[in-house]
Amino acid sequence: MLAYLSMLMKKRRRYAPFSEWPMDKRQKEIHVATHFIRSLEMTGGPKLVHPRLHDPDPPDVVADLRAGGSFAIEVTELVDGHLVSTREHESGPPRFWLAGELSQTIDQVLTRKDSRPFHGGPYEATLVCIFTGEPLVSLDAATKEVGGTSFGPYKHVTGAYLLFPYAVTLERCPLLELTVVA
Repeated sequence: MLAYLSMLMKKRRRYAPFSEWPMDKRQKEIHVATHFIRSLEMTGGPKLVHPRLHDPDPPDVVADLRAGGSFAIEVTELVDGHLVSTREHESGPPRFWLAGELSQTIDQVLTRKDSRPFHGGPYEATLVCIFTGEPLVSLDAATKEVGGTSFGPYKHVTGAYLLFPYAVTLERCPLLELTVVA
């Protein structure tokens, strides 16, 4: 058992990990969506149950509303991909985000996600969950940068959130709702 845990720890990503355990893409999508749904409910959002991977993608995950209907959830990561690969082989400082870069990156992500047709449905809402483990993108920093920014309009995306790694003090992942214009 210890050898297995040691192997898993060696395989985990070193730069900006959201989770301590390595997972394939589909496992990570349902893992992140589950944290997202729990955090959403704990902050007064809709009560979603029975999250499941959706095939064909998009959406990545579909979850049912307790009151009826379903939500489409598209999961994506905000991370500096270059540093992910670089930091596997050498140490160094984290990515420093310049003013405006976070907003621009979020807009690009949402535009890309909105450009694809969502299969299945109809959905009560189509949400994009952008998770990040970027060391210098905290809830406070993100709130200051994008708190007053409106994103959109979009054809498919009706809501978007930034999800941060689990915070023991909150007993959930911190969550920032982004303003999306329909």
